Amino acid sequence: MKRKTAISSLGAAAVNLCSALDEKGNMGSASKLVVAELGNDAIHIKAEKRYLTMTIVSGVSSDQDMPNSRKERCAQIFTYFYLADDDAATLVSRLSIYQNGDITDGTTTWNLASGVEGCYPFMEDLMDRFIFNLNLVWRHGKELPEHISKVPVDDGEIHIEHLRQTSGQFVVK
Repeated sequence: MKRKTAISSLGAAAVNLCSALDEKGNMGSASKLVVAELGNDAIHIKAEKRYLTMTIVSGVSSDQDMPNSRKERCAQIFTYFYLADDDAATLVSRLSIYQNGDITDGTTTWNLASGVEGCYPFMEDLMDRFIFNLNLVWRHGKELPEHISKVPVDDGEIHIEHLRQTSGQFVVK
């Protein structure tokens, strides 16, 4: 029950933040800068080709491998980031939800009793890092994905449209 309450509060925080962004200068609902969509046990935040998805993880387990572990059992919510053209999403955040209602990513901690307001600092930081200030870096040499290192040639010319795929790579600090 606590994980459902947590994901509901996080979802409300995401919707509120996206709505506040739209009110601060975006033109109409058809051109929203950032959109939050709520699904069953999941939150999807989208901004052009950048996507964050938060989802409840089944079961309860020890937090011993988490940052600032309490050595307790907890439920978890995972957050994944990906670009629209990516083949896989990367885990960027793990929230632990404890029996006493505390929620933490190892750095930021709040309690379910604080409701949506308690989620804002975490959600603002997450959106800032992965939606607004995403640190894209170019890979070097052999690390380049095949769609960049090998470009198709059509009738003697490079197929430019092939290069229009997302070509960046991000770093999670």
